[in-house]
Amino acid sequence: MKLMLLIGGIAFLLLGLLLCVAALAVFMMARKRAGKQPATWQQPVPSSVGAPPPSPPALPVSPPMQSFAPAMDMPPRQVTGAYTLQPEIPPPAPQPSGAQPQIPFESTQAIPLADPEFMPGATIAVSIPEREEWGALNATSGPLAGRTFPLTRDGFYIGRDASASQVVIQDSSVSKRHVWVGVREGAVMAIDDGSTNGTYLNVVGTRITKQPLNPGDTLIISNDVTRLVYQR
Repeated sequence: MKLMLLIGGIAFLLLGLLLCVAALAVFMMARKRAGKQPATWQQPVPSSVGAPPPSPPALPVSPPMQSFAPAMDMPPRQVTGAYTLQPEIPPPAPQPSGAQPQIPFESTQAIPLADPEFMPGATIAVSIPEREEWGALNATSGPLAGRTFPLTRDGFYIGRDASASQVVIQDSSVSKRHVWVGVREGAVMAIDDGSTNGTYLNVVGTRITKQPLNPGDTLIISNDVTRLVYQR
């Protein structure tokens, strides 16, 4: 009987030892797993309503961007965004009184060519329009004999009435505004203004209404009252 009690006590001790070893192994494994998981920050709950909540941990701040200047004799400019270099160009220095202004290359300001310091010996070609010369009518007979009437592009009227004509012939057979002589379509023209006794060219015969004049042509007014020779 005593032997059986001894064996049962030894078995009970061994079982308790095995349970302790198993519990210790489970505890060590759980502790090892907990050490591998990353720690997460949790905001603590304030102890009271009036106390401010604690601030979150400060994040690392990158150093500020430094300005730099290009490799030229110009002042630096703060660079932002995509690092675009735009150096500031200093304003031009004031010119002393009496000095010639310095004109930049892009300027459209007129340059005086008479300045020998800027462009010595410079010449400029100026296109001068050719003077228009349309000749003249020379009176060879009648009341206007000996007179010359220069022609212009606008021309003039020949007639009896001084208020309607620029060249006046005091004769009853001449109409108040007899004929117009001037430039039309790049040529000297004689245009009858509906006169009563007509206008003729070179000889009395067929009346003209609109006739170009060539140098040497003779314009005959009315019944051969006056003859005007065109010369150019």
